[in-house]
Amino acid sequence: MQRALDRYDQGITPSEIYVINQLEAMRLTDLAWKVVTEDTICHCWEKTDILPDMSTPPPTSNPLSELEWSMSDSLDALEECDVLQKNNHIDLEELVNSAAEQIVVEETLEEEICSAVLEWHVEGDVIAIIDDEPETSLPSCTDALAAVATLQQYIWVLMGTLRVV
Repeated sequence: MQRALDRYDQGITPSEIYVINQLEAMRLTDLAWKVVTEDTICHCWEKTDILPDMSTPPPTSNPLSELEWSMSDSLDALEECDVLQKNNHIDLEELVNSAAEQIVVEETLEEEICSAVLEWHVEGDVIAIIDDEPETSLPSCTDALAAVATLQQYIWVLMGTLRVV
């Protein structure tokens, strides 16, 4: 706010006093965050009830387990409706943690990143993508789950109980 007032006092038109470039905005944001204390954040979160009441014990049920059972039931229902063939039915663990997505990535050091960027600049801003691995036709975990959600809605429509997920 003070910046806008200062700019107005400098003779900048009211329609332009709030114009700011990205770097200046980032610097202002950094300054603002440095003023915010941990106590301020805790107080705000308490006021908005974002945090659970610490005096009550945590729930005993496991929401992840319940979700797994729900997803497993949905896959079984798809199989019963002949939308999902028995030979295409995969285990929930395999669906969520696909072997194709268990890729081990080596840790890249900061120096390696810097040298790669410098090489990129020297070579005229051309990035060569080297892909030694063959393309796989397996969908990503997100795509697979989206497909399951679509099929789940389809089953619910067939059963007459449309639920929006």
